[in-house]
Amino acid sequence: MLIVDQQVHGYRHGHELLSSSIQLPPGDQDLVDRLSDVAGPLGPGERFAPYLTCYPLPSDTHYVIARTWLDQNAPRAGCVRTRSMFVRMADWVTLKSPAEVSDAATDAGPNREAQRVELSVQHDEPLPMLEGQGSELIEALFLEDRVPISVFGSEKPELLTLRLLTAVWPSFRRKFSVSTFCKSPRTISKRSFDLVFAPVDARSRFADWSGRKIDGRRAAPPRHHWAAPIAERVFHDEQPSLLSLDALGEMKGDSSGSEQALRVSLLWDELIAKSDRSPHAALGLLDIANTRSERNFAAIRGLEPVFAKAASTAVETMTPDDAWHFLVALTDKLSNTKLALRTAKVIRSAARHLAERNAVEAIAAVPVLMSKPGREFLLSAVADGISRSISDLQSLRDLPTGAFLELLIASPSFAERALLRDSRLDEMASLAVIDGEASLDVDSRRRLLRCLVRDSQADAMGALLRGLPGSDVIAQVERLFSLHRLNEPSLNEVLVRRAKEAGMSGSLRDELVRFDRNDVIDGLLLKLIAATTEDVSWLLASAQLDDVRRRQMLVEVLASCSPRQLSALLQEPELVSDVLSRLSVDAEGSAIVLGNIGLHLPLEATQFVMLFDLVAPHLDEKIVAALAERSLRAVFADEMVHDRERTIISLLARTSERLDIAAAYREALFRKITPDLASRNLIAFDRSQSPVRRRFLHQPESLVRALMNRPSIDLTTEAVQAAANLLWDSGEFNRNEHVKACATILPVAMRQRSRQTSPLIAAAFPAVYHQLQEERIPDFLGFVFIFIDWDRCKSARRELIDAFEDSSWSPLDIALAAARSDDASRILKRLAGGKRGERALGDIRNGLSEIPLPWRLTVESALNELARSAGSDFDA
Repeated sequence: MLIVDQQVHGYRHGHELLSSSIQLPPGDQDLVDRLSDVAGPLGPGERFAPYLTCYPLPSDTHYVIARTWLDQNAPRAGCVRTRSMFVRMADWVTLKSPAEVSDAATDAGPNREAQRVELSVQHDEPLPMLEGQGSELIEALFLEDRVPISVFGSEKPELLTLRLLTAVWPSFRRKFSVSTFCKSPRTISKRSFDLVFAPVDARSRFADWSGRKIDGRRAAPPRHHWAAPIAERVFHDEQPSLLSLDALGEMKGDSSGSEQALRVSLLWDELIAKSDRSPHAALGLLDIANTRSERNFAAIRGLEPVFAKAASTAVETMTPDDAWHFLVALTDKLSNTKLALRTAKVIRSAARHLAERNAVEAIAAVPVLMSKPGREFLLSAVADGISRSISDLQSLRDLPTGAFLELLIASPSFAERALLRDSRLDEMASLAVIDGEASLDVDSRRRLLRCLVRDSQADAMGALLRGLPGSDVIAQVERLFSLHRLNEPSLNEVLVRRAKEAGMSGSLRDELVRFDRNDVIDGLLLKLIAATTEDVSWLLASAQLDDVRRRQMLVEVLASCSPRQLSALLQEPELVSDVLSRLSVDAEGSAIVLGNIGLHLPLEATQFVMLFDLVAPHLDEKIVAALAERSLRAVFADEMVHDRERTIISLLARTSERLDIAAAYREALFRKITPDLASRNLIAFDRSQSPVRRRFLHQPESLVRALMNRPSIDLTTEAVQAAANLLWDSGEFNRNEHVKACATILPVAMRQRSRQTSPLIAAAFPAVYHQLQEERIPDFLGFVFIFIDWDRCKSARRELIDAFEDSSWSPLDIALAAARSDDASRILKRLAGGKRGERALGDIRNGLSEIPLPWRLTVESALNELARSAGSDFDA
């Protein structure tokens, strides 16, 4: 009895499982759900006969035979119902009549509930014969390379399928998947069905089908003499069975389900029949040797003495040319057979003796051997024989490079003789390796590399290393260092280049740095240290490098960097600090590199200052000036700079005449800089050395613009005084710009009534006042004061004193402004008439010593005059 479970799929809310007698794992169930639906879209009104889909489950627990019907009662077109029959795999592979399962599915029909059933396997009714079938399908299934097969327009796909499933051996049946009706390709786990039948009109949907396509409407004549006996058993026998061809027992012992088991059985039987008549039939038996099952291997081993004797006899009795051809054929057959070692030795020894007896003829035979299969075994023997007998390697020059390379690969003794001990063949060896390196395996490359020691072999080494992992580069470095201390520059270049290509630069560095130091090692290390963060970090951290060696290499690496590379390399602050600390030990030797770092990297202000102090004595003055400017920009905004005033003054002194004064004012007083920091910057400007300060005095408008760009005049009193000093002194060097600057800042200063702004009044008011005395005044002065009197100076005096009355300005600054305006008497008299006049005059008299000469004398004289005319109603 055969126990079979079932599932029924059909349309409910879509195509889905309707009933089941078995619980499947998710992967199996997903596959059944998919394959139970029709493969490919149906055309409008298209109908089809019920069809079979047969396949193993991914879990390999069951084999499925499913029948699918068109569901004409479904609410939408193109729906199907499928009954899937699940046969346990152990039962399936021994089942003699798969048709009985198919019949059971047919009898149950599309609508009956799924349930577990017991089938009585009777094997009574034979399958109908299939007439008119061509051999093309048989050849595609069993006699050609296995690919998925699609058959178009077959008349009886179901009968053909059942006959195939019945005829094949257990392991083949276990894995075979077939569908008798497909509108498009079907797959299991992304693998195409082994065999599908499709209507002719569906052929366009198989355009991307990677397998074989067969026209099922025509019967093609056989192309193989084995096709007829196989077809007879599949299509015509009452009980289809290919096991009747299994004289060798291959199919019974087959576990992979490969059609090769059938081919081997047929071939074995054929060769056994011929072996008595033709010795060459024994060579055919060797083709089968590696496919033998364990129980038949002894029969093959029994033939080995025949093969060994055949090789020896050929060498002794045949001409060299015929003997080589026979040996080629024999070794080709033996290449896939696991013979006893003694048999292999006998055959190889025969070939070696043949080459050793006449090396010149053996060399001439090499191109012939090269053109034959199985040449590796013989070439090894030939090369060994040649290396033992040939005295003049020049005769090898007539060989094609490919043949020469094969000899080098085949025999280590020949490779050593031709490459290691003699340099005359280096050029030929390089050409051979370059031409044939794509075909070389890893072991061959490594064997040949052991023979390369000279610069003349550099091209060959480069070609061989291309096919090897980076670890082989390290091995070659170790070998060559122990051999000649890496004193072959061209070989070294190859090793470095290949290490870089393989991403092994770091590993090679780690290896080289352990060797005894010399110029060659250091040169190689430098080639392996790129301008990257990773490589420079290694250089800084390597415990194998002493500080002097590390610093020298660091200078070499960084000196080769462009500004863009340097900026990209030193982005991490920690790395920048480490580099600076390493290089600063030898500032003279590192000056150029340090200078480039300062010119192109956004360092911290303290780093700029440190770096500038180190390299300034060693660099060109233009570079020093540029570095000083960059350092200044950083210092302006950094509160951590020690001794800020001295630092700024020192840096300013090293800048060039092209220093951008406007930018210096702007950056030093930038609105986001704290008032204290901006104040200290401005004080440093005022106290800078005379030539530098003179450059600032030439641009008073830049000073004023920078001051006005801040939210307010929020600087310290000392800083405002510095600004006032610079503004006042600018009148000596740039009179026109001085007047404009004073006219610009004066209204702003007069609106800010705090005490620290009064020095600006003393610096700006006089220039404006003097301009008001002119007959024509510039337009820009019209915005400074409101003139309500024909006497413009009188209006200016009134507004000045009125602003003073509402401010905390120092009376001394008003007195200084009056003196500088050359109208001290009238301005101070106007001051005396105000509500704060008496106290203000007292403060002025008490602070006369604080007013600089010569204006102190002018103020003192005006005060005395006021005292003498006390009580006068003179209108100031």
